[in-house]
Amino acid sequence: MSRLAKKPIVLAAGVHSAIDVEKRSIEIKGPKGTLKWSIPKEVVMTQEKSPSGQMAVKVALDPAVGAEASTGRVKALLGLSCAKVRNMMTGVVTGFQKEIDIQGVGFKAQAQGKTIVFNLGMSHPLTFDPPEGVTITVSPKLTGLTIVGIDRDVVGQVASTIRSFRPPEPYKGKGIRYLGEVVRRKAGKAASAGAGGKK
Repeated sequence: MSRLAKKPIVLAAGVHSAIDVEKRSIEIKGPKGTLKWSIPKEVVMTQEKSPSGQMAVKVALDPAVGAEASTGRVKALLGLSCAKVRNMMTGVVTGFQKEIDIQGVGFKAQAQGKTIVFNLGMSHPLTFDPPEGVTITVSPKLTGLTIVGIDRDVVGQVASTIRSFRPPEPYKGKGIRYLGEVVRRKAGKAASAGAGGKK
């Protein structure tokens, strides 16, 4: 059994959960919004009061799973479900954030309303419209982006999509990277030739 599932997930103050048994879904509502997720068929979720009197969500394997409960896939689903509920609770309380850094001469991003326009050394600019619930802020220098939202998965997917527009190349490091990401650099042809010519 997942260690995450051994203890009920105590809901933070101002957070409410609703579990729909028939539709197999859980909804968590907080100060920043509401998130909904479909519960895997191998997992059951219930609400109970914690010893401190706060409401909590209990995650467990469905007894009907039987022998499959020992498989790696089912154990992974249990851990996933616990992590998902915790992330949903964090999202509706504080939200999630990803920062993007753009490097390269002339490379920049500009906001035109909600649309972000990227100039990345291509023959034409690229545009990106963030999905509902996600806000993208461009830094004053036009080389940094801050992606904010309550759904961790969506925020991560948006950051990944933007990075894919121009992943950092390994020679000069130009491109789009996550803030703090370390890009392994390669020596150019001139450097390689110079190193090879030494005896």
